[in-house]
Amino acid sequence: MADQNEILERTAKTYALLLMGKKNRDIVKYLAKTYNVCEKTCYIYINKAKEQREHDVKEYRDEAVADQIALLRNLYDKNYKLQDFKECRGILAQLAQLLGLNEAIKTKQDLNITNFNIKDIVNFK
Repeated sequence: MADQNEILERTAKTYALLLMGKKNRDIVKYLAKTYNVCEKTCYIYINKAKEQREHDVKEYRDEAVADQIALLRNLYDKNYKLQDFKECRGILAQLAQLLGLNEAIKTKQDLNITNFNIKDIVNFK
């Protein structure tokens, strides 16, 4: 039975393999051979690594959004001082879009189907 440090090390190795684009079945083979563990244990490591990846992605996304907001605020302040209000409106629009403050955009689609025969689809080979 692996101790906590070994589990963390194995999960980190699994995470690295995921980042390299390795397939689950290849990771399972590697882990089973390297650490002499069963398939179920391999999938536990894979799931832990995927949880870590999701956490990292969320953290990166949050930081990226915060950075983008800071850059846009700075740009807004500079344009406001220059009294470039048209650019200020554009920046505010970008901020609203980034933060999801805009209403959902409604789209309308008109489909004009002529000469449609269901038999063409049913008998399609």
